[in-house]
Amino acid sequence: MDYRNYSVEDFILDARFRKWVLKPDPEINLFWENWLARHPHRWKDLIEARKLLLNLSTYEHEISSKEKQNLWAGISKQIDEEAQPQEKPTIPIHSESVLQRYEESHSSTQSYWWLKIAAIIVFTLGGVLLLDLNNSPQTDQAQPIVMTEKSTEWGVKSHITLKDGTRVVLNAGSTLSYPEDFKERKVYLQGEAYFEVVKDPSRPFTVHSGNTLTTVLGTTFNISAYPEHAEINIALLEGKVKVEKENKDDGEAESGLFLQAGEMATYQSQQAQFNKSTFNTKAMTAWTQGILYFQQASEREVFSRLEKWYGVEIEADSSPKPWSYSAEFEKESLENVLFAMSYSMNFTYRIQDAKVKIEYQK
Repeated sequence: MDYRNYSVEDFILDARFRKWVLKPDPEINLFWENWLARHPHRWKDLIEARKLLLNLSTYEHEISSKEKQNLWAGISKQIDEEAQPQEKPTIPIHSESVLQRYEESHSSTQSYWWLKIAAIIVFTLGGVLLLDLNNSPQTDQAQPIVMTEKSTEWGVKSHITLKDGTRVVLNAGSTLSYPEDFKERKVYLQGEAYFEVVKDPSRPFTVHSGNTLTTVLGTTFNISAYPEHAEINIALLEGKVKVEKENKDDGEAESGLFLQAGEMATYQSQQAQFNKSTFNTKAMTAWTQGILYFQQASEREVFSRLEKWYGVEIEADSSPKPWSYSAEFEKESLENVLFAMSYSMNFTYRIQDAKVKIEYQK
């Protein structure tokens, strides 16, 4: 669905938008968060559509012809009053809306416009907001999804076993969310995790990470999707997976791809496209065994990895020469790692609590 040219009225009448406002779940939340991130200029329209929808959703009965006439007369009267050149206090469309009003007051023209929208929607729908969600019997309404969330601080890793037996190693500074009952094998990842998925052909396993969706039956793979990084990497060690964009605009061509063991998909957020390549297995998975591994790494990559690994903040001047650092450290302290690096990269260091100061030798 292409929402780029939707008006406020269009959003209100859209089933997906109504579900997000009235009965959201993690998947629908993720869809609209990603859409708004790509179209930030539409936030006011979404706010106003949400306000009006929450107000209109309180109507649950058919309005008689007489009630419609009275309603229309009342609206017309208020429109006429609003059109008069006098100051009146602004009345919010829905006083209990969770969204804060983004302006203290609206012009009489805006109030006039919103009254017209309310009238159009009420009479277009025959006096009732026809919500797909309210058409089903009470017993068929979806129950709220209870989510479990596991998070790790910087410098900490965690081992998780899901209800289906799938094993996950969650890297530092990462969050994994999933339904508590796990009837649907669906997880949401922010950060990095290594998965050993139990095979179940009847229930595919899906990972939502950033704007990517990875679907598998049973396999072993690593996903790195830190929000501060411009890339998302999905590296497959065993089996076969399908990787695709989480949300595609209406009419957009299929941009996903299939990976075989030993292949990696890299999603470029700015270009919104995938690239396929091979990868160094040890470089990609060494962290799961407590090994800090560098292969021709830049200064920025090295210090960023150290910050995540040890939960520290590193302050450093620009290096007088480019870095291309290769080494591995197995369960070593930060002091020992910096001591070894300092000789080859010619710098001194000072560690104080959770802060590290790097100074290069002239």
